[in-house]
Amino acid sequence: MSFPSKVFGEKWGGKQFSKVPIIREIAKKLEVSLNVIYFWIKQGYLKARRVKNGLPYWIKLDREDEEKLRQRVLNSYKLQNKKNEHS
Repeated sequence: MSFPSKVFGEKWGGKQFSKVPIIREIAKKLEVSLNVIYFWIKQGYLKARRVKNGLPYWIKLDREDEEKLRQRVLNSYKLQNKKNEHS
């Protein structure tokens, strides 16, 4: 994954995560708004967790999940329409 990342030394699901992409980086990479990223987290499309309210999300994004989200953008009339408005 080519996201610049914040560094954490915690375990999540039994795996050690040393680098976790932040929401703004993912939104930029996928060319969607922050609101879309938060919606995807709420709907379970993007795996994320918060240790405590007010702290940043820890996001788990592998290549397979990234591709699924890219397909979601391509197949969404609303997201494509917004993207074309800003081009």
